[in-house]
Amino acid sequence: FLPSQSQIGLNLVRHAADVQALFKALPWTVAQIDLLCQDPLLTDNEGLLEPLGHVQNHARTAWIDLEGSWEQYLAGRSKNLRANLRRYEHRLEAEGLPARFVCHTEASDVRVGVLRYAELEGRGWKAAAGTALGSFDAQLAFYTSLLEHAAARGQARVYELYLGEQLAASRLTI
Repeated sequence: FLPSQSQIGLNLVRHAADVQALFKALPWTVAQIDLLCQDPLLTDNEGLLEPLGHVQNHARTAWIDLEGSWEQYLAGRSKNLRANLRRYEHRLEAEGLPARFVCHTEASDVRVGVLRYAELEGRGWKAAAGTALGSFDAQLAFYTSLLEHAAARGQARVYELYLGEQLAASRLTI
């Protein structure tokens, strides 16, 4: 089972022997086990289930290697992109909406950032579709706890973009 809003499926199976043991432990006859929406960048599932199951690889997770500073990263982008970014920033400032980026790494800040993210997502189309983070209390509690604990280990961040004093965009990362 994979919830409709899941972009990737969690896989805790490390060895083919684990799958064989799972087949034997289940109380009914099992014909196949499927691991859906697997990111081949993050999991090595090649041949893991054969011939007992199927692995469905999904699009690779979008990622950028964050070695170095923002300035170094930006310097490596095209001249046109850098010019466009400056133009957009100047336009926002002229309209009284200076852009401000914030990165939260402390567990308590990440927790509050998750709540702001849920509030922002709850004002958009996802709320009407019932898929916004926070549509269900248990879902919000899970994400808040997950990111807060990951942040305590230095493994989670919340990125926010403010236009003036208004939160315009947010991204949760692990």
